[in-house]
Amino acid sequence: MSKSLSVLQAEVVEARASWGFAGEGVERLLVLFASEAGEMIGAVAKEHLYGRPHVPDDDRSSVAHELADIQIYLFAIAKVLGVDLENAVESKVRLNDTRFCKK
Repeated sequence: MSKSLSVLQAEVVEARASWGFAGEGVERLLVLFASEAGEMIGAVAKEHLYGRPHVPDDDRSSVAHELADIQIYLFAIAKVLGVDLENAVESKVRLNDTRFCKK
């Protein structure tokens, strides 16, 4: 069984604290988040901008790691701002469903 987003968020925040990263301000976290997003874009761009037909396994792993880094920083930012991402995502999906669903 997979973990809920709220459980994963709590575990990641706790892990970051054990690594010595508790108490970081939102400004620093946003800069680090943006840096990781840039790294992920670079990893994806290797295929799409340089015309590679396939992403080699090492690059695919790099993309996955960069996406994970982005998620880790997103959890930390949400914690600092007091946002429960599980509730926020569920709420936003419901809102978007009313805005974009053509059923």
